[in-house]
Amino acid sequence: MENFGENNLATEFQRLKFARLLTRLDRREFAKKYNLSEASLRSWENGDVPHITLNAINKCVKALRSEGIIVAPNWIRFGESQKPKLLSPIKVNNFTEEIGVYNMLHPNSISLHIKDDFMLPDYKKGDFVMGRPIYENFEVMDGAKCIIILEDKTLLLRQLILNENGLYNLWCTNGKISDPKLNKFNILPKAVAKIFLHRVPGG
Repeated sequence: MENFGENNLATEFQRLKFARLLTRLDRREFAKKYNLSEASLRSWENGDVPHITLNAINKCVKALRSEGIIVAPNWIRFGESQKPKLLSPIKVNNFTEEIGVYNMLHPNSISLHIKDDFMLPDYKKGDFVMGRPIYENFEVMDGAKCIIILEDKTLLLRQLILNENGLYNLWCTNGKISDPKLNKFNILPKAVAKIFLHRVPGG
């Protein structure tokens, strides 16, 4: 799935494409299922027309709702109102596809697919976590288990501990892990993200 940040949702064409991609239907499937011209849908999404007509937007909004995506016409037209919402839990074919949908819905967040058991018992290998980053005042996160971005852009899931030096120690919580190198000391992170989403494969 494409990566949509705020800068990639600046036009009505991009917003329509973003909403359609949330259905997990490709352009041809979406157009055929809802009796739309594939050529017209392509021109709307690619910006090959000056504007998308309100009639066309309303047809797409109705089709999107049938796929469980709630979106206001004014969001597509002007970027006003709320971004698309899911009417029901995400229906996807696999965990990777689900992660892709979450990344699209929260483009300014940080996500991490966990590849180890260093943060047991709360987080295990294969889990997916997402958080909203902050870039200063990390002390408000003292003691929390966070996604941490280091200066070299490495992502870690660790418990953040403010130390006496005004810097941070990054701790593993798995008591069975004996390698001290996995804990980091006197670190000033580039960013810290409090976890708001934790998904478990098959959960």
